[in-house]
Amino acid sequence: MKRSGRMRRLTEGLAGSAHTRGFVLWVAALVTGILCVWQHVYAIHLAAHIEEQRIVKEELETQIGFLRVECAELSSRERIETIAVEELGMRHPRSKEIVRLGAERESPEAYERDEFVGRGDDGRTDG
Repeated sequence: MKRSGRMRRLTEGLAGSAHTRGFVLWVAALVTGILCVWQHVYAIHLAAHIEEQRIVKEELETQIGFLRVECAELSSRERIETIAVEELGMRHPRSKEIVRLGAERESPEAYERDEFVGRGDDGRTDG
């Protein structure tokens, strides 16, 4: 039986393609190896970055703790009273200087007095 030209080319192509398939397989293995190494290097890089961020987080948490302590010290009642007295010249009011607001007023005339807290020169209440 005689082989046709088409069959001969097909069998010759298969023999040639065995080398091509070997080369493609070799290239695929090389690319896979490179990708595995790159993935490992990238994972190490990410782990180092995560560690750096963890250290930064711990430093910030420590700083937040110090700032909370400082805030508590700066907003203490004793410190505020000292600044009010020494730097601003404030004092506690005398009993005659206290104006009561709300339902505890003695009479309706208390609304009309000039001693009303927050009343300016124009008669309007501030705040």
